[in-house]
Amino acid sequence: MEMSQGSIDLRKEKVVAIYVRVSTQEQAKHGHSLEAQYDAIKAHLKKLGIKFYRIYRDPGFSAKDLHRPALQKLLSDASNHKFIEVYVWRFDRLSRKTIDLLEIVEYFKACEIILKSITEPFVDWTTPMGDCLLGILGSFSQMERQTLISRVKLGIQRKREQGLWLGTAPFGYTYNEKTKTLIINSKESKAVTLIFEKYLELGTISAVKNHLNDNNIKPRIAQKWGLSSVGGVLSRKLYTGTIQIGDTEREDEPLRIIPDELFQECQIQRQEQRNLSPKLKEVPITYEKEGCFCYHCGWFCSVEMTFCKNCGTRVQT
Repeated sequence: MEMSQGSIDLRKEKVVAIYVRVSTQEQAKHGHSLEAQYDAIKAHLKKLGIKFYRIYRDPGFSAKDLHRPALQKLLSDASNHKFIEVYVWRFDRLSRKTIDLLEIVEYFKACEIILKSITEPFVDWTTPMGDCLLGILGSFSQMERQTLISRVKLGIQRKREQGLWLGTAPFGYTYNEKTKTLIINSKESKAVTLIFEKYLELGTISAVKNHLNDNNIKPRIAQKWGLSSVGGVLSRKLYTGTIQIGDTEREDEPLRIIPDELFQECQIQRQEQRNLSPKLKEVPITYEKEGCFCYHCGWFCSVEMTFCKNCGTRVQT
């Protein structure tokens, strides 16, 4: 039976731990759900006559690292000797990285806890041969994960080459469910063009942000524009009809919202502003009684400010 928070005398009753993990992608592809793993291990324990166990579940977590809540709890409880054995469906449930898996095994050894896999019973890691087999299994699991990542990246690249769009449609576009492609959103595209034009006219992202908010031109989700959201629009080359595919670019003219010249002029202006950033250049200011005006953009800065709130220029004291 699954144990509650109460304690049991380990000298009288054999208490073990069950660890189950599945990533969303694994469950969708292989059907190795948490419950399927749990039921298989529970049935195995029943055959062994083991009645008491603690269950540790990590749903939707990949095995790329050890930062998983249930795994961390398992390791913590192991150091406190709350069980004497750990059962998993497969060793790669703990980790797909060989070095991490071997580290966990050594940790359990130090805690005098036995680790067992119900589908890999031939691995006895208490022997030198078992250590070797465990390392081999870990290597194969790591290779399987890396291969899966490569296949996913290749699949994404191929879909983009076919003109399909993956993910949420950026501001200025709408996702077409039937064709799996982007189409220009007439209302939002006007705001995109305005952002680029106003940036050249007003000179700073902050001024563009204020103009949009003052004129009640809203972003898609948030109530108001922020510096990062305006900056994100200005840096997106997609608005010129250019799609990034890995290290290459593909032209998709139907997605063009602004001309190349407008985009390039904005990038040049942004670079010029970066060159005037606090790390590269300090701009003198004009002092007043309770503050000062930034010499670069004219923004009033209080005496407590270290940087100009408008353009980021260092306040030189």
